[in-house]
Amino acid sequence: MFVDLLKVVRGGLRVSRPGFSLKELESFLGLDREAEIKEGGASIVAFEEWMVTREQRILDEIAAYNREDCLATQLLRHWLIERRTEALDEFGPFPPREIDEPKPLPPEAVLRSVLRADLLATGDPASALAGQLLDYHDRERKPVWWAFFDRVEMSSLELVEDADSIGALSVLGEPEKVKRSWVYPVGFSAQEHKLRAGAQPFDPATRDGAGTILELDRDARTLKLRRGPSLDGVPPPEALIPGRPFDTDAQEDALERIARSMLDGTRRYPAIESVLRREPFDRPIQTSELDEIKALVLSLDGQHLVVQGPPGSGKTLMSGRLIAFLIHAGKRVGAASTSHKAIHKLLAEVEGAASELGITFRGVKKASSDNPESQYDGEQIENEYSNADCGGCDLLGGTAWLFSRRPARPDARLPLHRRGGAGLVGRRASDGHSCAKPRPRR
Repeated sequence: MFVDLLKVVRGGLRVSRPGFSLKELESFLGLDREAEIKEGGASIVAFEEWMVTREQRILDEIAAYNREDCLATQLLRHWLIERRTEALDEFGPFPPREIDEPKPLPPEAVLRSVLRADLLATGDPASALAGQLLDYHDRERKPVWWAFFDRVEMSSLELVEDADSIGALSVLGEPEKVKRSWVYPVGFSAQEHKLRAGAQPFDPATRDGAGTILELDRDARTLKLRRGPSLDGVPPPEALIPGRPFDTDAQEDALERIARSMLDGTRRYPAIESVLRREPFDRPIQTSELDEIKALVLSLDGQHLVVQGPPGSGKTLMSGRLIAFLIHAGKRVGAASTSHKAIHKLLAEVEGAASELGITFRGVKKASSDNPESQYDGEQIENEYSNADCGGCDLLGGTAWLFSRRPARPDARLPLHRRGGAGLVGRRASDGHSCAKPRPRR
């Protein structure tokens, strides 16, 4: 079992040093570093230098630094055990830890565990994979919560070093009254972070929402934070951290529908089953010729097709041309990805290809009114902010939150689905249109 010694040190010791990092604690360990490189930043610079020069001397220096880091970690572990022995001799055994009674599982979790067991019991590898996917989002949530509770224990200065958060905030002036909210101008020091305009970060001091970031200027290192009436009387935050995991109820329900269809053998989602079963085409598909790929895509019937290649090889350009071709052939197309930026790049390629073909179409991009990054600026594609308004179009773009929802009617289904490296799936519907189901992320 791996133990995070930083958490042990921070939670169990007071030391006469400015911080609790390994380098700060080495003064207690009797370690004299002899390597040329003394700290992590210098090792990164050295590696970048080696990428250019390929000198073995630089690799040897990096290895020596890493070796001393490992030795320091081992010495710290031994030193902590010595401190624990001293504490036991002086104060006696620590009181036993109280074990909380496990909380009962919610009903939907119980049902999904039964469904997973039934799928695993079939002995079918594809069904077993569908069963394991039922717990995918739950597994993804756990590291997010672990990181959240780690951050709420950090000081504002420690959060400056956290690559996802913003620490050491300072209010730059008086807040501005906007309706019932107050908008605070906030500044921060140079640091890495992943927060953006539209985000709703948390305040580690309160472990609750800190408001909404209306604007964020990375170069000027300023942001505007809107705080509603529920935060009246609560001091402005000294740091901002990412919040709770995304709600994924729609995606989890979609995975459950797929799993049940595989268990009962109804093949309601044949294109997805073709992915899970790795079903091959009935003819060769290894080609880079656009006309041949068009024929393959047009023939999709309960199958999937993958367009693959390294970055910059033209996957998005190819996908844009294929989508424009399908629209010209009378098909309706759905485009999805894990990020709005990727969807927007694809939609721009579709509009360019449509212009070359001389065709017009109606496209819709599902966006959020409070997230400018989700809004697309195009000529034939408009933004819609409600799922109910996203029908009746030739091309629909959106993230998994849109495509995982249960279709309201059969003619609301879509023919083509794209994610990541341009994976395409589709099948024929009874009304003559093609339709597609989003592939579960593996």
